[in-house]
Amino acid sequence: AATVGSTIPIILKRMNIDPALATGPFITTTNDIIGIAIYLGLAFNVSFSPLIST
Repeated sequence: AATVGSTIPIILKRMNIDPALATGPFITTTNDIIGIAIYLGLAFNVSFSPLIST
C-alpha cells in the first residue's frame, strides 16, 4: 500500500494530472485488487494443497 500510495502521485504529476484529485480512487482500487488477489491465492493454496500433494 505504501509503494502504491507513493508512486501513483508521481506518475500522475508526470502526466500533468493533479495528483490531489486523482490519487484517492487509484490507490483505493489498486489496494482492493491486490488484497483480493492475495486472499484468493491463500484460499486456493489452503484448499487445494492437500489434494496436490497426495
